[in-house]
Amino acid sequence: MLAVVKAVRKWRPYLLGKPFTVRTDHQSLKYLLEQRITTPAQSRWIPKLLGYDYIIEYKRGSENQAADSLSRQGQQPRKWIEWIPWAEFSYNTSTHSSTKMTLFEAVYGMPPPSLLAYVPGTDRVQAVDEYLQDRDAILREIQHNLRLAQERMKGQANQHRREVSFEVSDYIYLKLQPYRQTSVAFQGSLKLSPRFFGPFKVLEKVGNVAYKLDLPAGSQIHNVVHVSRLRKFLGNIRPVSTVPPPVADDSTILPQPKTILARREIQKGKYRPRTEILVKWRGTTAEDATWENAWRFSKSYPNFVLEDKAGLSGGDCYVSHSACPRHVAPAAS
Repeated sequence: MLAVVKAVRKWRPYLLGKPFTVRTDHQSLKYLLEQRITTPAQSRWIPKLLGYDYIIEYKRGSENQAADSLSRQGQQPRKWIEWIPWAEFSYNTSTHSSTKMTLFEAVYGMPPPSLLAYVPGTDRVQAVDEYLQDRDAILREIQHNLRLAQERMKGQANQHRREVSFEVSDYIYLKLQPYRQTSVAFQGSLKLSPRFFGPFKVLEKVGNVAYKLDLPAGSQIHNVVHVSRLRKFLGNIRPVSTVPPPVADDSTILPQPKTILARREIQKGKYRPRTEILVKWRGTTAEDATWENAWRFSKSYPNFVLEDKAGLSGGDCYVSHSACPRHVAPAAS
């Protein structure tokens, strides 16, 4: 309705005293002249249309393709073929914040050629004068739009970022990629494993957004990490895992059991109970202990002596992260 009022007021000198038709694709405006005034917006804008002889004609947007196409038409499309080279030139000669140089200089190794600003009226040929004025106007508009696009992309990217800084000797947690960066901390279930590991000590600040960490000796990842993968260590939280398990030359993790903390029976449906043992691995804390199927464990580690291998049957391996009481098991050889 506001669009109708604005259009009528703009063309008021030509519409007074003459019948005209208002075509719209808003179905609610079809009955504007017949409905009662019930809302504050109607009581404000409808009186401004009094005194005009008009009718409102509703036409669906899909049927009004000509007007829809004109509303989406760009400005001066016939000159686009002349403006595209200037847009490319403006983009190639703009300084990028990441490389601190223009794209032209990065490719050719020399500064881009500069264009002298044209002073209107200095050329006697009218066609040349108009062309140079259009060139400067287009370059200014393109550079302005490029800056707006850069600011918009920067604002969208910074919505999920935060300003973080650490000091040397601080302890921080490190976020690792599951299924890949497994040399720092071993977890029985990578899908359910914690996202952050540590804490690790900050040795040095590298640049503005990276830090050098004191990672374990067996870690097979670079010790310089981007700040987005770090979280500050607060309080007396126990580390999830500080020492990596043994790693072979081909990056294969070789976890070794240290002791058995507990044992339990799992009953699933009508099948026979499955025996599970809580295994504490070498190089990990007690909080990293995992529940393993006893039969599979005995097959994987035949040299590790369990207190009782009788009655162990095949079955799946289960991993549980639920809390359970820690029981002292007989010493394992």
